[in-house]
Amino acid sequence: METSLLQGVLALQSGNAIDYAGKQHVFRDNPTYRLYRAGDGEWFFLACGNQSFWGKLCRVIGRTDLVDDPRFGSWLLRLDNREALMPLLEATFASRPRAEWLKILADHDIPAAGTQTLLEFMDDPAVQHLGMIVSYDHPEVGRLRMMGQPLRFSESQAPDAGPPPVLGQHTDQVLREIGFRDRAIADLRRRGIVRGGTAGRAG
Repeated sequence: METSLLQGVLALQSGNAIDYAGKQHVFRDNPTYRLYRAGDGEWFFLACGNQSFWGKLCRVIGRTDLVDDPRFGSWLLRLDNREALMPLLEATFASRPRAEWLKILADHDIPAAGTQTLLEFMDDPAVQHLGMIVSYDHPEVGRLRMMGQPLRFSESQAPDAGPPPVLGQHTDQVLREIGFRDRAIADLRRRGIVRGGTAGRAG
């Protein structure tokens, strides 16, 4: 069996890949472990997860006074006082383009990384090389790209799950599997208890 960290991350994005447009994104409320927008409008994730990184960050942004500020003396205190800290960091990171910030942070051993949109992520050469992006023609939404299986087996192929089913697509199949006969299924449908028809297998 073969897999990788990247394949695991892709699998965890499977729900986001088919999410509906217009859904409001909720950012983390921890001011030192969240997304920030740089001065050029590009986003990056800051992962300042302990006191060592916090001290380095304060020095990098020229605010060594924050190191000894009692409001920000620990992870929990920074979280409790996020209304004071977050605007300060937002304004700071808005002063330079993302590439510049990422270089500065990397040079000082502060974890941070640029973001990609989901489409950029799916089109990334490393992701494409894994062959984990699958495409289907869905009867209601048209062409649909989804995440594939994160595991590869040396002697067998993972089954193709196919596109997501439409509402009620496998009703008859499931009812037959639990013992209902066609006449009983037709009666359930006539009475409005179930809906849908038969198409393919239940994934």
